[in-house]
Amino acid sequence: MDALPRSALSETDPRALRDYARLAPVYDRLWAKYVGVSVRRTLDLLRLEGDERLLDVGCGTGVLLGALARTRSRMTLVGLDPSRAMLAQARARLGSSAALDLGVATKLPYRDGAFDAVVSTSVLHAFPGPREAILAEWGRVLAPGGRLALTDWRAGHWGTATYNALLALAGRRQHPLVIDTVVAELGSVGLGVEALEEFHVDAWGLVSVLARKAPPGDGLGAA
Repeated sequence: MDALPRSALSETDPRALRDYARLAPVYDRLWAKYVGVSVRRTLDLLRLEGDERLLDVGCGTGVLLGALARTRSRMTLVGLDPSRAMLAQARARLGSSAALDLGVATKLPYRDGAFDAVVSTSVLHAFPGPREAILAEWGRVLAPGGRLALTDWRAGHWGTATYNALLALAGRRQHPLVIDTVVAELGSVGLGVEALEEFHVDAWGLVSVLARKAPPGDGLGAA
């Protein structure tokens, strides 16, 4: 399984946690380009001002948080991941510049409206649809007017379909994002899409989506 990128396995699968523990020390070298491009595209779409409270759901080894810690010293940075081994790598990278918590994407251990921004890269495809409950949970911790930026596998791309077929042979089929479906799911939980970009990293087809939580009385994102 050394050829699998981050979150190619369900975060609730014990096999996934074993794989993360084994790959964590070398993960950044194995997937440097994939992670680097995903992080850059996500942050370019988000266009942070520099003083936000930001949560990275599925932070892995902390590459995205590390990029922000180097350039946005006034931000409050928090990362969440289900893998202790990946979090250990993130702590080594980040030191005290970010708070790192053990947890899962489906039940965030934070109060309502705790963050101005939530980001997630290569996590959502690990969950079969419908995904409204997961997106609602991510939206729950956003302050009114806060933004969610996610980058993930894109359905309909030949490379993603090929990799997913290989994973299916191993009993680990994933669930790439169908763009129209995820836009509708975001809207149904009050997250209105403001920007969307399709791209690829080598043979991986990806999509980045930026959505905003409606302020009270706005009506944005209503189904």
